[in-house]
Amino acid sequence: MRTRTRTGTRTGTANERNDPRIRVVSPRLSPPAPSRCARFVSRFVPAGFAAAGLLLAAAVRYPLLQHRSRDYHEAFSPWYDFIVANGHFAAMRYDFADYNTTYLYLLAAAALLFPALPKLLAVKAVLVLFDFLLAFFVSRSVRRRYPDSKALPFLAGLLTLFLPGVLLNGAMWGQSDPIYTTFLVAGFLLLLRDRPVWAFAAFGLALSFKLQALFLAPAIWWLSTRKPLGWRPPLAGAAVFLLMLLPAWFAGRPFYDLLLVYPGQTVEHPFLSVGAPNPWSWISNDWYAFWPLGLLLAALPVLGVAVLVAKSRTALNDERLVTLAAFSVLLLPFILPKMHERYFFAAEVFALLLAFWRPRLSWAPVALSLVSAQVYLEELRDWAPWPVEWSAAVHLLVIAALGRQVFSDFGHRGRLPEAAARL
Repeated sequence: MRTRTRTGTRTGTANERNDPRIRVVSPRLSPPAPSRCARFVSRFVPAGFAAAGLLLAAAVRYPLLQHRSRDYHEAFSPWYDFIVANGHFAAMRYDFADYNTTYLYLLAAAALLFPALPKLLAVKAVLVLFDFLLAFFVSRSVRRRYPDSKALPFLAGLLTLFLPGVLLNGAMWGQSDPIYTTFLVAGFLLLLRDRPVWAFAAFGLALSFKLQALFLAPAIWWLSTRKPLGWRPPLAGAAVFLLMLLPAWFAGRPFYDLLLVYPGQTVEHPFLSVGAPNPWSWISNDWYAFWPLGLLLAALPVLGVAVLVAKSRTALNDERLVTLAAFSVLLLPFILPKMHERYFFAAEVFALLLAFWRPRLSWAPVALSLVSAQVYLEELRDWAPWPVEWSAAVHLLVIAALGRQVFSDFGHRGRLPEAAARL
């Protein structure tokens, strides 16, 4: 039986209207073509706003580059002069700085490749570049949460550039915290993508710049209690860390001397808190002799979360892993003694990441940013809007909120759903 097709509404004779062999097809109406103005707006206006935001982030950093901090006068400037006077990379054979050699390679490269660049700008330029690279990886991480959105990942990256810690740490202070945090965020993104070997390689690179990269280590351990990572990822991380020591070793510095850089940093400042907004700022430095006891006390909450996560039957997902990471990088500098004020840099960035996964915790990066502004103003301008002890209380509130979220995520031991068991 053949079926006839008519276009339009069912008109004609009564027999035709009741004939099941006749199929009525409505005509397809093409949407009107967008005007030239609409095409211009949809294509160029978002790009214009993005470019304006990035230019603004660069512009606000320009006057900050002129600031010469105490650390610049006492450390970075003399290190740069020593590197230039001793043959750039050949200077790596000397023990002239208390930073690991990976950062010194960047100073040597800047002095060698851009000799006409003013010293202050040469020290800070690479740090500003890492500000933008850090924003890129934050944006890519949020893109995993919102794969169909372009605006939210870009907003996350743009907000990263205007976090007080990110804005002031490199461009004004001249510190290298943006570098190691960039590799931490990149490695964490690779971990979310289930590429643990490359993730640990990035973690090893972060550790080669700063010992504070270890603040993320508890989160990785907590993850491994539920999802064993094997021996290859840690080996990759250790290999990258040791590989970054080889240029200095080839230059003539003893290898054991290179391995003692970080242990030497732990005994430099005889203070329970070096301006850090944590509970140690509430305790008199007369108790400094008992600081090793603080290490044991700090191990208790880390071990407690490890047991909680290991025994939980809750499925692991990106949202919970981001929560663990943010909790880890905030918890350690808060409970450990001998911490500096800038050691909460990574916590500020990961709290912003967490806000995009869990919007109801959006107040957390705002609170950490207020604390960051306070400690940076005190260090760089000798002015504090409120005492550091108050900032420590703010940190305690944020840690309590994140800890409550971690317990909410992993404190239930119900049956693991079949679909989640395959994660």
